[in-house]
Amino acid sequence: MMEIRIKQAQDFLINAHLPGKGWAYHQHGTQAYPEPTCCGLLALQKTSFPVEPVLGWLEGLVNTEGQLLLPQDDMPNWASAMLVIALTRLDQLSETRKTSINWLLEWKSKQVEPDPDLVKVNSNLLGWPWISDTFSWVQPTSWAVLALKVAGLGAHPRVKEAETLILDRTCVEGGWNFGSPVILNQIIDPAAVDTALALFALQDVSTASREIEAGLDFIEQSVPRFPSSLSLALGILCLNMFDRPTNKLAEIIATRQAEDGSWGQSPWWTALSILALQAASGETNVFKIQKN
Repeated sequence: MMEIRIKQAQDFLINAHLPGKGWAYHQHGTQAYPEPTCCGLLALQKTSFPVEPVLGWLEGLVNTEGQLLLPQDDMPNWASAMLVIALTRLDQLSETRKTSINWLLEWKSKQVEPDPDLVKVNSNLLGWPWISDTFSWVQPTSWAVLALKVAGLGAHPRVKEAETLILDRTCVEGGWNFGSPVILNQIIDPAAVDTALALFALQDVSTASREIEAGLDFIEQSVPRFPSSLSLALGILCLNMFDRPTNKLAEIIATRQAEDGSWGQSPWWTALSILALQAASGETNVFKIQKN
């Protein structure tokens, strides 16, 4: 049954593909974006889908410095990390991959003056922003850390500093949110998506076992209560990384699949759901760092 669901979802992705480009965030979108495109390529890598035109489109978004620029935009953004993950896993576009890795290593978030009355974080730590000249946030920092680790650069000083940043942003009772555990002396709750991505980044950090266990507990408790397609897919991939049971979340996500094979007619959610179901059924988890 799982194989049938995955096949139906892959067929949806193939039909939703924008010719000569990649995928939009929604089936009826007309503009392709890197995030659903990279996830789509990963979800279709074991099919006969022709990847060359999509890879050519992605390559055209990367300038000579390795910066990935969205169509009709001149501002580098976080999706460079997703591109590195996809190209590394697919073993494609080695030169583009190399320049994008170098760009990620050079790209830094903006430091701000610490204000302990506003937020309780170490603002001197540098991670990655959503776009240039902005603050470090948990999600783009986590994607960048994961990308560099997948590329074999887990020991780089930028990665180590970013691990410290993510741990500094841990919520009071465990898990993560966008990046501020306390604001104006008010405790801010964790969120499932941010927590899953932080755990992606910390999956090989043995000294963070306490924070990791608390985050995994939060995923197991919160996602079934508030089961969005995105939180379910990322939650399954996250629990699978740490060898925790995924059956409960896999059963829930299966009920969310529409008759057309999609999740919410979204190529992005559908691609992530394919990757989650593949991992839950014993196939490779593309976001899991392989130990040497």
